[in-house]
This record gives sequence, structure tokens and C-alpha cells, in this order.
Amino acid sequence: MKKVLSVMLIVMMLACMLVSAPTIAFATNAESSVLVPATEGGEGEDGSTPVESVNLAIESYSPTSMVSGGDVTLKIVVTNNGDKIENAALSIDGQNVATYGTMESGVSKTYDNTYNVPADKLDKDIEVVLSYTFDGSSKSKSSSFKVAKKAASVEVSTAVKADTEKVTPGSKVKLTFAVENKGNVKIEKTTITASELNGGKALSEAFSVDAGGSKVITYTATITETTPIEPILTYTADGKQYKEEMETLTITVDEIEMTVLASVSNAYPEKDEEITFTLSMVNSGNVDMFDLELTTSNGDVIPLTSKSLPAGGTMEATYSVVPEESGLFSFVLKAKNTDSEEFSYTSNMVDIVVQEAPAQDYTGKLSLVVSADVSRYESDNIIKFTLKINNQSESTFTDVRLTEDTIGDLGLGTIDMLYPGEKTFEYELNTELQEDTTYYFKAIAVDPDGYTFVISGNAIEVEIGDKKGGGLGVLVWIIIIILILLVGGGIVLLVLMIREKKAQANATENRAVSRRSVQRSTVARGAAPTRQATQRVREPQVIVQPDYAEELVEKEEQAEEEFQADEMPAEEQTMPEELPQRKREKPVAPKRVIRSNDFVDRNNF
Repeated sequence: MKKVLSVMLIVMMLACMLVSAPTIAFATNAESSVLVPATEGGEGEDGSTPVESVNLAIESYSPTSMVSGGDVTLKIVVTNNGDKIENAALSIDGQNVATYGTMESGVSKTYDNTYNVPADKLDKDIEVVLSYTFDGSSKSKSSSFKVAKKAASVEVSTAVKADTEKVTPGSKVKLTFAVENKGNVKIEKTTITASELNGGKALSEAFSVDAGGSKVITYTATITETTPIEPILTYTADGKQYKEEMETLTITVDEIEMTVLASVSNAYPEKDEEITFTLSMVNSGNVDMFDLELTTSNGDVIPLTSKSLPAGGTMEATYSVVPEESGLFSFVLKAKNTDSEEFSYTSNMVDIVVQEAPAQDYTGKLSLVVSADVSRYESDNIIKFTLKINNQSESTFTDVRLTEDTIGDLGLGTIDMLYPGEKTFEYELNTELQEDTTYYFKAIAVDPDGYTFVISGNAIEVEIGDKKGGGLGVLVWIIIIILILLVGGGIVLLVLMIREKKAQANATENRAVSRRSVQRSTVARGAAPTRQATQRVREPQVIVQPDYAEELVEKEEQAEEEFQADEMPAEEQTMPEELPQRKREKPVAPKRVIRSNDFVDRNNF
């Protein structure tokens, strides 16, 4: 028993030794690896193995989306956390962008620059690669970024400005045009034009504005008159051409324009009679006028209610005087603008005739009768006046002149002699009236004693409005008459057509001829056809003239024969000579022919 136990103990000891041997060997190897790490690179100079640890990071890029290709700002960081690397170079999409050479352990390189992304690379991964040599072997690290493609947005804002908006004629004005691109696409071939500037040509060379950018264009123009400037912006964006109206700019040119109109209460006063002048002053320009002063032609100052007159304003003043003798009167208005420039304006001339006390009284002996003819006004704007001066005195007048209060001298010249009796003058006025107007004509004459007389004519009121309307009324009446004639002619034509149709219907009825219907029974080929006649309903009797009756009978027989031939079999149609023929006799006198009976007789033949 003891011997058996000894053997078993020995076997167990051997088994334990066999199991523990590999474990001891593994522990020995593990301990040695801590002291000397095992790597693929082999041993270093100090007997250690080189470590490779290179990092490539795309920290940022902007913009992250584009409508079309463009520059992107990239920030890429390369860091060597391991042992030295050599021949380090950075490329983007296969294009070398940076060379770093040797990078020792712990060294970092940053690429912070722009890179142009083509349009066909949008929405696609763009590869960034760092290539280098480590421990004699070529290595690389890679990463990528993507720029998204977005829809195009075209938006342009403009502004127009002038260094001054009110100038004197011929002044130079500096104009500024601002263009801001608020869209996300670049605008190109951009020009600014204005028909009022530079002969309508572009105000500068064509230019481009990037998305989010702006451009300012200046142009100096010479302004001679007030004119609205309407610039137009033309550009191309996203492959399309655009044309936009910019802000309208109006440069106001000082237009200094004033008028003085003088009228008088009585142009033919008696001696020692006071007359009153009315002076109307109108500022029809666009500049306010100041320091106004109104004087007579001999220097007398006329009081004014105000010393200033704004643009578009009016003002009146009066001046009373007792003229010592006949003559021409006028008035002068002086005024200054905002720049203290002085301007002077002279009124129209007013002819004053002072009437002396005559040695002879011509009351009721001199008359002026005026009439007007407006027949040519509608076509030629001409009003013809006829003036008849009747001198019922025994005196002969000289230096006769014809005038009208609003027209002035009629331009007929001075009439040397006006003898006793009636003298007629004609005057044509070419004008276009806006409303009915009343005319006051006068004749000025000198009697044999040298005294001046004024002969006033009757007032003539010209009612142009009614007469022009009358012309339109005549035209309307002409149109109405033409319409009535057209309608009447149509009715007459319609009546004639109806009558003609009735006559044709009666003629057709008179020529109608009754025919009987023939029935044929079907027969076998080669057999004689069987003809059956049926008498038609008796029709109204018709009186037929002899010649026409003969002709009618011939036509009936011919139609009957053609009808029968069409109904015959083919075999019988080849033998027309076998058909019975009837000899006709010509009627000798008109008679009433009953067509149905005539058909029966001929078929019973």
C-alpha cells in the first residue's frame, strides 16, 4: 500500500512540474518587454523603438455654403506628438498648399489661408492630406471638409445723392451713386446710365461687386435747367442680366422770372382828370425775391404792401396821377434774390391821350359800329371784325387810329383823312380763346381845330364755346341723316327682293307640269317588260299658249322616254326601235290643257 502511494505522489509531482514550466517562461518574457518595448520600427539609437503619433485637424472653414464657387478661409492644424517626421507637406484636393519639411516631436504647424473652391466641388467632400516620412517609410494622414451649395439670392440696394440740389444755370453738381450687394451672388458688368447725363452713356467703367460688398461711383454734371435725373443700374448676376431704376434726383435750377403788367382806369381822360394805374406783379420763377421797389418811368416811388414776393406769388399796387399831357407811361420793378443779386423788370407801355376841350361839339355826329364774323374760327382760329365809322358832321378828321382795349393798336396804320360819310375797315384776329370774350374798340381822330376825339364802339361779345359746339352738332346731324338714308335704302332693296322672289315663284308655278308615275314589274331576263300606269291626282288647270304647249308636250314626251329607258332591262334598252311611237300634231289654237288627261291619253296610245 505504501508503495502504491509513493508512486502516485511521484506522478503528481511530475504533472505539477509540467504545468508550471510555460507560465514561468511567459513571465520572464513579459518582464523583458517592459524594459525593451518591441515595435515594427526596430530599435532607436538608444536601443528604444520610435513612436509615430501625428494629428491632422481641420479646425474651421468659412463660408460653409456658397451659391457658386469662391474662396474659403481654412484653418488646419498639424501636430506631431510622436518622434520626428520628415518631408511633411499639406495638400488640398491634390493641390499642394504648404510644405513643412522636418517636424520634431511636439511641433505644431497651422495653415490659415484661403482656398478657392470650384463650383463643381460644392456639396462634395474635399480631401485634405498630410504626407510625411517616418522611420524611413512614407506615411499620410487625411481629413475632409464640405462646402454646401445654396440657392442664389440677387438683391441690390442703391442710393443717389447730390452735393447741392439747387443751383444757378450752368453750375456744376457732384453726383454720388452707391451700389450695395445684399444678395449672396456676385454682380458683374455693372454700369450706371442716365439719359440726362453724359449723352446717355455709362457714367463710369463697368465694375463688379461681391456678395455683401458695395461700390461708390461719382460723376460731375453741368446743370443748365431744372431736370429730373433718372439713373438706371444694369448688371449681371447668376448668369442673368438685370436692369433696375435708381432713385430719381431733381436738381433745381434757379429760374428768376418776374413780370409787371400795367393797366389804367381811363386811357382818354379829360384835361385835369385823375386816372389810376393798376400794377400787377407776378413772380413766375422758382426763387423768392426780396427788397422790391416799384417806380414810375420818371422815378416816382410807388408804395408796396410787401418788400418780398415768394416764388409763384402775385402782388398789386396802384398809382394815381393827373396827366398834364398825352404820352406813354411805364413802370420799373427792382428786386434781389437770396444771393443779393439785383434784377430789373419794366412794365408794358400805356398810351394816355389827354382830351382837350373841343371848339365844336360833335356829340351824336361821330359813331363806331363793330360786328364780328366767327365762321372761320373753328377751322383757322380767325375772328373777322368789321368796323364802320360814320362821320355825320361837316368836318374832315385826320390822324385816325383804330384800337382795342386788350389788343391795342390794330395795326391798320394811320388814316390821313376821314371825310363826312361812312368808312368801313376790316380786321382779322388770329387767336385761340379759352372762354367767351368781350371786345371794346375805339377810334381816335383829330378834328380840324387840332382837338383829339375818342369814338367808342359798341361792345362785341364773341361766344366761341357755343359756336364750336354747333359745329359738333352739325356733324352729328350729318351722321344721323346718313344712317337714315342707309336704313331707307335697305328697306327698299328688301321690298324689291321680296317682289322678285314672288314673281319667280309665280313663273315657276305657271310652268309646272304634272307627270304620272310609272310602275314596272320585275321580269326575267329576256322577257318583255310590263308597264303599269297610274293616274295622278288631278292638278289645277293651266292655260298654255299654242307655241308653248307644243314645246311643253315635246319636253314631257322626252322626259317620259328617258324615264322609261332608265327603268328598262339592259336587253330591251338596246332595241329602242321596238318601242311604240306616237306622232304629235301641232295645236292650231290656244286651249286649256289638262295635264293629267294628256298623260293618260298618251299612255293609252
